[in-house]
Amino acid sequence: MNTYQKSILRLIDSYGYVTRNYPLIDLIFANNYLQSLLVGLIDKKEIVKLGDIEGYVSKEMYNKYQIIKDRLNICSDSILIIKKELQKSIATKYIIFDLGGVIADESDLDVFICDYFNKNINWKNFKWDNYSQYSQQFEIDLNPKWYDYYAQGKELGIDDSTINRLHHNNIDLVHFFEGSSQSVKTLYEKGYRIFFMTGCNSRILKLRLEMYGLLEYVSGYITSDISNEIGNKERYFQVFFDKFKYKPEDCLLITDNFIKDGLPALSFGVKTLLFIAGGRKNTEYNSQGLKPNDILSFSLLLKNSINSPLAIFDSFLDLLKIIKTLPNMPAAEQCGLFT
Repeated sequence: MNTYQKSILRLIDSYGYVTRNYPLIDLIFANNYLQSLLVGLIDKKEIVKLGDIEGYVSKEMYNKYQIIKDRLNICSDSILIIKKELQKSIATKYIIFDLGGVIADESDLDVFICDYFNKNINWKNFKWDNYSQYSQQFEIDLNPKWYDYYAQGKELGIDDSTINRLHHNNIDLVHFFEGSSQSVKTLYEKGYRIFFMTGCNSRILKLRLEMYGLLEYVSGYITSDISNEIGNKERYFQVFFDKFKYKPEDCLLITDNFIKDGLPALSFGVKTLLFIAGGRKNTEYNSQGLKPNDILSFSLLLKNSINSPLAIFDSFLDLLKIIKTLPNMPAAEQCGLFT
């Protein structure tokens, strides 16, 4: 194994799971020689390619992935050890979920709302020519109004009742990931406390959790308007721990974006599960969300002693099989108040 192959292996192993567009990984796919070295690592089974997802994982991560893919009853020593490690690690008191791309793909709903703004506002009365131009300022300024349709509506002359109606009348545009809501409910019934951490605005988050039938299971949340930050999730975790006073080792994050969410979580000592089949499919009106800053990603990668997620999974139905094996938390830990 030459130096370049060792570097490629070390890089993928540090992430645990990558796709072609991960920072530095994209450089490998832009170079034919480095691509050939990656293929060699795959042939030697040092790296495993997940064909359905177009992702690449280390050998250790692949074993954990296979467990979540319904291999709970396999009796080999290595699988049983990893199974016990997974069950112990997931059995943390406080479970933090991202919303969009994890519970559901909300991008079609977001695009519909943005398109409504675009078509129903007389832009001649404003300094912007269309909604895209209007919303781009929030991304440039990292303004939490970026995901606050209520605040945008107030500025543009659309009342709150219209924002509510646009949500409730178009819930069919939300594409739920099978088993995600049931996973939240099952964790809650077992006494785990559920939190949400998302770039979404708090009023929009509460509206959507209520629409999705999840509000009663949620103990708290951190959003862009609470953290006063959009792009840097480190700030979200700092506010979370300042607000709720929990120990990082008692927390688990479930997200679809390891770079933007997982790396900051690990910098605080929070374990991470990565949902690799999630994400937002519709990219109109910037609905895919703000991209993480590459410099920030590199700094977190260097800062963390452990960079890879605890495990990856591509189906909440598979993860639910592990969740159902978790021990119940004491009754005192149960809480369904949205605080």
